[in-house]
Amino acid sequence: MVLAMAMGIAALVWLNYRFAVNAPGGVEFASNWLGFQTLLKKGGSPYGEEAARAVQNMMYGHVARGNEAALRVTAPIYALLVFFPFSLIADFALARALWMAVLECALLFLAFLSLRLVEWRPKPVILALYLVFCVFWYHTVWSLIDGSLSILAALAVTGALLALKNRFDELAGVLLALATIRIEAFALLLVLIFYWALRHRRWQVIFWFWAVVALLVIAGILIMPNWVLQNLVSVVQYLKSARLTTFREALVYYVPGIGGRIGLVTSYVLALILLLEWSLGVRARFRGFVWAVCLTLLAGLWIGIPTSTNNFVVLIPALALVFSLWEERWRRVGTGFVVVSMLLLLAGGWALFLDTYEIVGQSASSAMMYFPLPVYLYVFLYWVRWWAFQPPRVWLDEISELEQAKR
Repeated sequence: MVLAMAMGIAALVWLNYRFAVNAPGGVEFASNWLGFQTLLKKGGSPYGEEAARAVQNMMYGHVARGNEAALRVTAPIYALLVFFPFSLIADFALARALWMAVLECALLFLAFLSLRLVEWRPKPVILALYLVFCVFWYHTVWSLIDGSLSILAALAVTGALLALKNRFDELAGVLLALATIRIEAFALLLVLIFYWALRHRRWQVIFWFWAVVALLVIAGILIMPNWVLQNLVSVVQYLKSARLTTFREALVYYVPGIGGRIGLVTSYVLALILLLEWSLGVRARFRGFVWAVCLTLLAGLWIGIPTSTNNFVVLIPALALVFSLWEERWRRVGTGFVVVSMLLLLAGGWALFLDTYEIVGQSASSAMMYFPLPVYLYVFLYWVRWWAFQPPRVWLDEISELEQAKR
């Protein structure tokens, strides 16, 4: 078994290496890899101009121009915990191949933890299709190609939710702290979890989160005293140069003028909806709370926080929740819905991207890709909402049982 696993991992790394040598990409990984190399090998700042120019020269062949994103390190310095071994590798293709292998394994763990979180036990054929979907879905493939931290952060958050479910509060707090390496995708969720923890007197979650965050920040200060300020400056500079980092900007891209106002109204409406659903979600059974968590992750992508479609990988637990409730409520018909949905999302995502490729360009932040998945999940999360908050029984079930009792 161990030998087979070792051979499988070796084959995976080799395939990734062949891909890394022949295919461009890995922008996010390159930014962090070169940035932290600047820190480890030269003693310079990963957030400084030297590191930024090195990344831009690698990706563009020149320093970023006016219409190009100023590629910079935006991760906190404690992301060095995960990038340290890769930054020691001089060959970018090899480092990228190993990093992709780590992300691919993390993606599989994320898929399985999502099943555990929503208590879905699909049949082997459906499980195989689900895993294929999770690995080859548009948003996960682009996250892998870019070398995005989103997958690791999503794994940490899903693990934290599963720890909360099983009352391992210390572990949940630690995992949530580690997920701050990609804070923009989970900022709203942290507010909800703290609210839930306070209401249920689960103080250890909050204590361990802040204790680990403080430890990570202090450790970073020992390495580079002013890293927090430099990190903030680097994030601001990147956001000024990047295109399509919010849902509102994506709307403006397609609907100039009025798109900005629609995006602003959407943000206000989502904020009001979240306040209502949070007040109900924290009082519900744990599955109802998970539903509120999924809605929060979804709303965080449209509410105005700068993000990337790479972060859409955090919605895998939301999809698993919808699929599980369909199967639980409708059995064979629900399974059919699950299969059709996975096939449509898998094929539709790639078809839409290829259709807009000539217009938008080869970018995981394509404006069009901000719309299909969120719209799909807003519709179907509310479709299954009642079943998540209440046992899957409706008046038809009660009538059926009464008829059976009469017989």
